[in-house]
Amino acid sequence: MSRILTVWELGKGYGHMDGFEGIALALRERGHEVSFALRDLSRAEKILGRHGFALIQAPVWLPPPPDLPPAGNYAEMLYSFGFLDTAALTGMLKGWRAVYEAAAPDLVLLNHAPTALLAARCIEAPAAMFGTGFECLPAVDGLPCIMPWVAVPPARLTHAEAHVTRVMNTALERLGVSPLETFADFLRDARTLLCTIPELDPFRDWRPEVRYFGPVVRNTSGIPATWPPGGRYKIFAYLKPEDPRTQRALHELTRLPASVLVHAPNLAPGKAQRFQSAGTRFLPQPLDMGLLAQGCDLVVCHGGHGTVLAALRNGCPLLLVPSQGEQLLTAACVAAAGAGAHVKPDDGPERFRELLNRVLGEPGFTAAAHGIAEKYAQLGVDDGLADFVKAVECLLASPA
Repeated sequence: MSRILTVWELGKGYGHMDGFEGIALALRERGHEVSFALRDLSRAEKILGRHGFALIQAPVWLPPPPDLPPAGNYAEMLYSFGFLDTAALTGMLKGWRAVYEAAAPDLVLLNHAPTALLAARCIEAPAAMFGTGFECLPAVDGLPCIMPWVAVPPARLTHAEAHVTRVMNTALERLGVSPLETFADFLRDARTLLCTIPELDPFRDWRPEVRYFGPVVRNTSGIPATWPPGGRYKIFAYLKPEDPRTQRALHELTRLPASVLVHAPNLAPGKAQRFQSAGTRFLPQPLDMGLLAQGCDLVVCHGGHGTVLAALRNGCPLLLVPSQGEQLLTAACVAAAGAGAHVKPDDGPERFRELLNRVLGEPGFTAAAHGIAEKYAQLGVDDGLADFVKAVECLLASPA
């Protein structure tokens, strides 16, 4: 039996936590002891704690992001999480080292956890990154801009990698750990287990040899639902109320001759009432995505990987309203595959209406989504999960 510590450090939403349950149960069935160090424990008991898995609060970077322009590359993204200052990063690394000492893992599984990955250099146990293409960056120096829609000077990106490398090396030196030669060295410390498909990997061209495990998430927390009666189209919308474009999107969706299911977490009842109609139903909890297989003409969301992958695997085209960099990259992947369209950050409200009518009216979007669904029709969650567990056990057997 091996002790496996699963770590989650950055990000929000349902996708991270929901992805852990099936993996942990599958590893336990193989005789391994699984524990968790998580940035957010608020939903951990409902999903993981009820199975008896040990839960630890992960070290979390609390200061607000510095007043800087949007991150142009991964190194600049790390500026917002303690990698600008040596003392700050050293403190975070000490916190992670204490977590590792308490858990005494034989393997660390890292989901979107750059500081935890760097701290893993302090221990002898091997590490593996798992998750989406954005969460598991390729170990390549000089990675491209993560905002391809913005012209960022290459010198700025090079400077960011050099600065963060200096900060990391000074912090590692204080902990008595060997330094990095280049920025990408800390990414090379871990194997990569990509739980996605190539079409949704924004860095697929920088991975000459890599295996995609496909979906490994069993959707066990979604609630069943039925489409409201009537309507020419069936539309599912998962939108965050705090996004200023959500209310405009709901206004356009509820004007359509459509059956619309909406999950907008924590949307005030008064605001939901404004859009209530015979053809619209608001869901208080996430949807059981299996409903999409029963017929869905469009999925509208911000671009979270789990929702997008579920839509494509069920042949549903997408209209995306991305609100941050990872979602914008996912939206660009969907558009490149021809399976949907996305609103850009500086687009006005009329652009959403234009794209909504276009995706619903042009059959090419649905055909592309159906093509992806057919391509991966035989790639079931159980198969991907079984292959993922085999890869983890191979790493345990041959950590080098």
